[in-house]
Amino acid sequence: MKNDISPDLIRKYIDGSCTAEEAEAVQTWYALFEDEPAPLMDSELKIRMLNQVRANIGVVNVQHKKRRNKVLLYRWASAAAVLIVVLGLIFYRPGVISEQTGRKAATGKHSDQILVHNTTSSLHKHVLSDGSVVWLNPSSSISYSKKFSPDSRKVSLTGNAFFEVTKDKKRPFIIYGEEVITKVWGTSFSISYDAESKATEVAVLTGKVSVRPDKHNGQEVMLLPNQKAVYARIENKLSKKEIAEGSAISMWKKESVVFEHITLSQITKVLNTTFDVNIEVADTGLNAYVLKADFTGQSLPEILLILEKSLNIRYTIDGKNITLYKQQPQ
Repeated sequence: MKNDISPDLIRKYIDGSCTAEEAEAVQTWYALFEDEPAPLMDSELKIRMLNQVRANIGVVNVQHKKRRNKVLLYRWASAAAVLIVVLGLIFYRPGVISEQTGRKAATGKHSDQILVHNTTSSLHKHVLSDGSVVWLNPSSSISYSKKFSPDSRKVSLTGNAFFEVTKDKKRPFIIYGEEVITKVWGTSFSISYDAESKATEVAVLTGKVSVRPDKHNGQEVMLLPNQKAVYARIENKLSKKEIAEGSAISMWKKESVVFEHITLSQITKVLNTTFDVNIEVADTGLNAYVLKADFTGQSLPEILLILEKSLNIRYTIDGKNITLYKQQPQ
C-alpha cells in the first residue's frame, strides 16, 4: 500500500506553493506508481498534473545532463509515462476533445447546420451526435444538421476524411462528397478527392459501402473490406478495384503496440513498420523522450493524438509522411 498524499498537497504542488520538502514528498509518492496504474484524481487535478508532468518531461535530455540529473529526469520520464497513458486515454473521450476544437479547427454554426473546417496541418478528430467519428485531413471540412433526421444521417464533405460510422440499421449514413455519394450503415472507410485529376476515391477498411456518382447515371458499386471505388469525373467512369499493398489506409488499422521505457526515436521506427508510414522527428530533442505506454487496439492517428496531447507536441501529415515537432509556446 502506497502512502497517500492529500488532494490539498497535490494542489499546492501544482500551484507551486508547497515547500521543498512537500514537493519532494509528492515526487517520491508519484514515482512509486511506475509499475502500477496512476493514482485516481478528479478531472481538474488530472489535467493540471499532466501539465506539470509535461514541464518535467520537457527538460529531458539524457545526453547533456550530469549523472545525478540523469537519474532524476529518467525517473520523472518513467513516472510521467504512466500518467501519459492513463490521462491520454481519458483526454481521448469525445467530450474532452470537443472542448478543444477551437484550437484544432474552425467550427461554425449557421441556422441548423454545423460546419467544421480543419485549418491545421494535422488530422482533426470530430465526433458526431450519433457517436460516429470523422477524421478530417488538413484543409478539409464537413457540414451536417445539428440533429439527424429519423430515417437518415447526412453529412457533406469537402476534401479528404476517414469515417468510423456507428451502426444504425434504421438510419443509413450518407456522405455527399464533391463527386460521389457514399452510403453506409456502420463501417470504417476513407474518402479522398484529387482536385487536379477530378477523381474521387472511396476505400473500405471494414464493413460494406455503396458508392455512386452525385449525378446518378446508373453507375453504382458495392464495396467490401480492402476494396475501393474510383470515380473519374472527366471520363464519367466509376470503377471498382482491390486496395494495393502499402496503401495509406493501413494507418487506420487497429493495431496493438506496447512500449517499455523506449525512446521516441525507437517508437517512431516501430510505428513506421507497423503502419507502413514514414514518421520523422524534426526536433532532435524529442528523440530523448522515454515512454512506457500500452496502445492496444489503436490506429496510428489515435496514437498520434494521444502523443500530441500528452507530450505537448504537434505533427504535420501529407499522405503517408508524418513529421513531429515540439509544440511552440502560445
